[in-house]
Amino acid sequence: MSSEEAVKSKYRVVAMIPTEIYVDAVDEYEAQGSLEWLFEQYPEVDAPASDKLDNRMTMMPRIMTVESA
Repeated sequence: MSSEEAVKSKYRVVAMIPTEIYVDAVDEYEAQGSLEWLFEQYPEVDAPASDKLDNRMTMMPRIMTVESA
């Protein structure tokens, strides 16, 4: 191994990536319920609230909209 070879470190990345999920439902309330169940399967994560302060916050998946397709 040469002395110029970089040593890799592991970094934890908390990311919110927009995506679309299609569910079969009778109405928007049933569709929202399906997504709420799905999000309950994902654990919340602890993340910095700001890059300026040491405050931390809990982040979890969120439903942004429910629309008829």
